[in-house]
This record gives sequence, structure tokens and C-alpha cells, in this order.
Amino acid sequence: MGKRITDWSLGTKSGCAMNRPEIIHEMNKFFLILFVLTASILSVALWGLIIITILNLINCFTWYEKALYSLGIISIVLMFFSHAFLYQIMYDNKIYALLIKWIKGHDITPWFVLTMGLCNTYLLDLYYTRNKYSKFDLLQYRVNITDSIIVMLPLINIYIYFSIVKSGALKQKISKRDFLHLYVRGRLIQHIIQSNE
Repeated sequence: MGKRITDWSLGTKSGCAMNRPEIIHEMNKFFLILFVLTASILSVALWGLIIITILNLINCFTWYEKALYSLGIISIVLMFFSHAFLYQIMYDNKIYALLIKWIKGHDITPWFVLTMGLCNTYLLDLYYTRNKYSKFDLLQYRVNITDSIIVMLPLINIYIYFSIVKSGALKQKISKRDFLHLYVRGRLIQHIIQSNE
């Protein structure tokens, strides 16, 4: 029998070694690119839905209805894929630290407007899912699927925000007035992340 390999390193001709966590991190970088692409295409598709809906109200053409149907299906598929890619990368400590640093250092209001609030669903999913479930639980589907779907839906996901506040996870208490004010402005999840991470 051959020698048993106990480490996860892969040797190369140059004598360098790349261990398993580095390979996984490189794969997660690829998934990060896929996440950004799917989220961007989803935002464009949603803006297309709004524009075609307005055009359909002005002029009733049959191709508008087909375009609405197609963009609706594409949007739903992209929403699920983009959140799946986010699940893949959220437990990579380097990528997570990079995302949190960016969130803390930038105003997300322009992104909130450009993505019609979808960036907040990603940030909420990033914060809520990573802090509630371990990577093992997430990959073994030991999660509350209802919460996972509610997180993806703007307006309906206010339930998740309430559960975060009720759980006492916030380091700084927030008044009901501030909660609603930040939620309406699209800044609540950024406030939660900035005050807790």
C-alpha cells in the first residue's frame, strides 16, 4: 500500500504548495464574481420589469406581456442563484471581512436605489444567516427554510429585522422610531452591521 497522505497540500513542480483552504478561498473568489454578476443582472431585470410595465400601461402590445413574463421568470431564478452564491462565500473569513469593511466605509443608499432594495436583502442574508447558522448547518440544510426565503423578499423581510432586534443581538438598542426611519431609508441593515460587527 502507498503512503497515507495526512495533510491537504498539493505539491507542484516548483516545490511550492497550495493547501486546501487556499484552494477553497480561490473558488470562493470565483463565486463572489458570480454573485456580483447575478445580482447585477437581477437589478437590470427588475428595472426592465418596471419600464415594460409602464410601457404596457401606456400601450397595450402583446410583446410587453411576453417580456414581463420572461423577465419575471429570469428575476426569480437570478434571485435564488444570487443568494446561493452568497451562501457559498459568506463563511469565507477573508471575503466576509472585505464585505464588512466595505459596508462600514460606504453609504449604501445609492446601491439601495440602483438595486431597488435588493442590496439590503443580500446584506440581511449575510448578517442574519452567518450569525444564526454554522456553515455545517447551512450545507446540511439544517436551517429554517421559511426564514431563508423571507430574507430574500423586500418588505416582507421586516419580520427578520424584528427577530434580530428582539433576540437582543444588537449591541446598541434602537428605538421604534429610529427602527422605522432607518428601515424606510434603506439603512437599517447597514446600521445593524456597523454597530455589531
